[in-house]
Amino acid sequence: MMTEAFLSLLDHVKPTARGWRARCPAHQGKSLSLSIREAEDGRILVHCFAGCSMRAICEALHISVRELFGPEQQDAAEIQRARIQRDMRQREHDQIQRARGAAADAERKAARLLSSAKNVSIDHWSTPFLDLTLNRLADAYAVIGASYEQE
Repeated sequence: MMTEAFLSLLDHVKPTARGWRARCPAHQGKSLSLSIREAEDGRILVHCFAGCSMRAICEALHISVRELFGPEQQDAAEIQRARIQRDMRQREHDQIQRARGAAADAERKAARLLSSAKNVSIDHWSTPFLDLTLNRLADAYAVIGASYEQE
């Protein structure tokens, strides 16, 4: 079974720095207690922080534990493709996180500039620094918006 197919069986899947988090199907909790990672050899690694066993998780999803371990013999090209896809997803995730950070920074700078300009005439609001900050904010929101459209 491919990781994408496994993730499609789960609820509330969220990407993390090292894989994904989701609600565990083996118990009724609302937290994202199930950690999912893809090993370099194609295996799907799962761990429930509430203590559910791998067997219980697989039974709740109506799959066998063996399906998490992929085919017996994967060829090197397939493993390489999986690594490239994983690295691409990681780069996209990192880009979105940087854009979110840039947006937050730009918002804080704009708020500071605007609050410090309370007693200044409107002519002083169009400073090059304010223009640059607001342009960065717009760029960051464009990147974040594009990432939500892809999902």
